Amino acid sequence: MRGIWASTVLGPTFLVQAALPDLTRSKGSIVNVSSSLGHRPAPGISQYGAAKAALEQLTRSWAVELADRQVRVQRGRTRTCRKRST
Repeated sequence: MRGIWASTVLGPTFLVQAALPDLTRSKGSIVNVSSSLGHRPAPGISQYGAAKAALEQLTRSWAVELADRQVRVQRGRTRTCRKRST
């Protein structure tokens, strides 16, 4: 569980903090990759889905917070498929 949160929420947070001076100077972009499971519940992946939902909220918040610095923040979303057991 800690690994999921560390890589999905904390990793992007620390990366944006470190890169923000350069992003501001270059009027750069941040693209956070999420998953359809960030807004669609599925059994057995509650922590993963919650972490992706948190990342999506960070993305929306950063878009508003960084707009005055002309840093674009966007979400890239993948479709997560789960294999059925046979």
